[in-house]
Amino acid sequence: MKNNYLFAGRTIALLMLFMSLLVFQACKKEYTDYPYNTIENFNITTTDGSKIEASIVGQDIIVYWPPFQDVPASITPNIIVSERASISPASGTAVPFKTGKAYQVTAEDGSIKKYQIKAIVNQPDLGTFNVVNETSVVNDATLIRYGTSILLNSKGYIYTDTAKTHLYMVTNDGKQTQLKVEITSNNGETLIKAVDPLIEEKWPASTKFKLKLVSGYRTATSTETYTVAPLAPVMSAAFFTAKTVKRGDSFTITGVVDASYFTSAGLSTAFAGTYYPLIISAKTGNSITFTIPADFPLGTYFYFNYSFNSGPYHNAAIDQVALITSSSRRITITE
Repeated sequence: MKNNYLFAGRTIALLMLFMSLLVFQACKKEYTDYPYNTIENFNITTTDGSKIEASIVGQDIIVYWPPFQDVPASITPNIIVSERASISPASGTAVPFKTGKAYQVTAEDGSIKKYQIKAIVNQPDLGTFNVVNETSVVNDATLIRYGTSILLNSKGYIYTDTAKTHLYMVTNDGKQTQLKVEITSNNGETLIKAVDPLIEEKWPASTKFKLKLVSGYRTATSTETYTVAPLAPVMSAAFFTAKTVKRGDSFTITGVVDASYFTSAGLSTAFAGTYYPLIISAKTGNSITFTIPADFPLGTYFYFNYSFNSGPYHNAAIDQVALITSSSRRITITE
């Protein structure tokens, strides 16, 4: 009888254990790891307290930066991702503000989606710019001569901060040289001036180049191609000193540019008067010697004219120098 009770008790205990297991299995709920790995919100607070909301398009995080605001080197975005997902770099981490900066969102189930920043700065176009310097066209080439400090003007939006605006000479072989500049703005016009003039030691004659202006995120390039050129043959009143010369005697003018091209010269007492020819008796690199003909009219002369032949960097021309502006430059012819 006792054994029967023991057997019955064990049977009941086993039944209760079995029932408990059934209840546990019935109550147990299966949870599947979340597969979601998207960026739901990406925003940036600017230095002035305003908020920029990025647009999430596919795998691009498109950030439109407002116009007329300084563009930062880095941003610290606030990011919301799918439930149970994580992102790297984490929300609140400073990252470079540039197109291509990558983010990676990892879902709970381990699946990964990659994103990248696409930085779009709403800066107005630079528009066109003009070269203010005097240029000359010779043999279909637009020349800018030695001694010229390149000067541009523009009515487009240009930062006057030289840390943000840069001017480059881009030669035909693609070499790019930055020019140090000074920038001023007045009445809607901006002037960009190269501090250093063109010199032969740095820019060989016949160097061809375009000008490229970079301001902020915008770039403008000249449509015109320019050619570096030496100075054209020229005489200046500064080369002359007052002198009295007898018929048959000579005088020399020094400081001339490329004397070999000069072909004739003359003196006159009036701007529109008759020019009496001088004899060119000698020419060197930068000086010309003139001889007074034996029958040259006597008197004091206030104007000097000259002509020169064409060359690879200049056209043939006739020009004159006014000596009347200073008594210290006039030429008097005597017996």
